[in-house]
Amino acid sequence: YAITKSTSDNIIKYYRTHYNLFCCSGVIFNSASERSSDKFVTKKIVRSVNNFLIKREPLTIGNLNSYRDWTHARDTAQGIYLMLQSESPKDHIIASGGCHTVREFIEVAFKKKGIEIVWNGEGIDEKGFDRTTNSLCVIVDTKYFRLNEINKRVSGDSFKLKNELGWEPEYDFKRLVETMIENDS
Repeated sequence: YAITKSTSDNIIKYYRTHYNLFCCSGVIFNSASERSSDKFVTKKIVRSVNNFLIKREPLTIGNLNSYRDWTHARDTAQGIYLMLQSESPKDHIIASGGCHTVREFIEVAFKKKGIEIVWNGEGIDEKGFDRTTNSLCVIVDTKYFRLNEINKRVSGDSFKLKNELGWEPEYDFKRLVETMIENDS
């Protein structure tokens, strides 16, 4: 992914410079929405949380401590639109600027359903329980761990996009998660 992204950024800069084409490139951090594919961890969490009240099956997840800078897809699309409407083509970063763990995503999602998660254990033995009923809600499984996982805060800086084009995200992290929970289909 990194190689193709770097190559495409360089091609865009080349055509913009040498052929005077209106080309923009965006470094877009993790976008999510209620329309996300089931292949994304955010959708997996949302589906599991919404089904938990019916089936009582716990969410099985990988690394709870991996960080992501999640932005709602609507905010990402607005940033892209503004880039393409600008007077001159430039490259921009589109990101919320905030970093949250998978653990935090899970906690906000369950809380939206009225369940407060309490964590017991450590590492691969850590589990999440409903504070009120003590029901098992979250299980960690190493088969869902990524080989090169990010366990530190890495967030994007959209200062240039905000400053030059007036972009402001409408969704903060909590609203993103809650919107996904409310509109899961």
